[in-house]
Amino acid sequence: MSVESVARYHSVAGLDHRRRHGQFFTPPPVARFMCRWLLKEGAREIFDPAFGLGAFYLAARELNPKIRFRAVEKDAKVLAHFREDHPNLDDTIVLSNADYFSVWGIKYSAIVCNPPYMRFQHFTDRHRVIPEIEKHLGRRLSGYSNIASAFLLKSLHELAPGGRLAYLMPLEFLNTGYGETIKQALLDKGRLKALLRIEPEGEVFPDAITSVGIILVSDDGIHEPVKFCTVQTLDQLERNLSDLPCRSVLTEELRPADKWLRYFEEPCALDRGALQPLSMYG
Repeated sequence: MSVESVARYHSVAGLDHRRRHGQFFTPPPVARFMCRWLLKEGAREIFDPAFGLGAFYLAARELNPKIRFRAVEKDAKVLAHFREDHPNLDDTIVLSNADYFSVWGIKYSAIVCNPPYMRFQHFTDRHRVIPEIEKHLGRRLSGYSNIASAFLLKSLHELAPGGRLAYLMPLEFLNTGYGETIKQALLDKGRLKALLRIEPEGEVFPDAITSVGIILVSDDGIHEPVKFCTVQTLDQLERNLSDLPCRSVLTEELRPADKWLRYFEEPCALDRGALQPLSMYG
């Protein structure tokens, strides 16, 4: 997904339209990092429940030209724009103009997503969506839950045994009351592997007023400490997870009722490669 493609879409879809659909598009370095992590275990197909302008599809095809890709997208306008930019799509991709919350009962071995983001006040479908999630997951959700959290919970429910999930979204739920249900779902069966906070959040979500990050989940049955990593520049995401400065926290110490953002603030290994000389600034 090029800068030019995003700019052209902005010219035909105004700010009101993008806000109504909660659209923030994924930078290529972020998309490549997330897809590289998903493909590490040999995934043959990836599912994206909020396709947008196809950043994850393009990144996945760059990493593995034979990868099969399945996706849904509720906004017909953004989907039409992608099809105009890519008129020669082959049969390795299946795109549907559909509401992610209208289809249940399917399991996926690899899920990647940058879900729509809007405050709960603007999540106008929540009175329909939240009861659906509660019915299928057997969990009670707060009325303050935002749409990104609803997407994440549904995707966690649909992750197949042995599968992997990578989500890009605001991390405010780590410190909120409504986030307790989400954190418990992430901890179940030891599936949560890493949380990455992206410090230059303005490069990911330009209007961000909260922490933005990447959630990595693997249903591999292995219980191990959770990595809390701070990404200081998007260039760092060209590396693998094991090469990033992270702090490991035992799952027994991670209580859903606690505030988890503090784990990013406690000391971890300093990545000196991300530092710049003072002369660069003045």
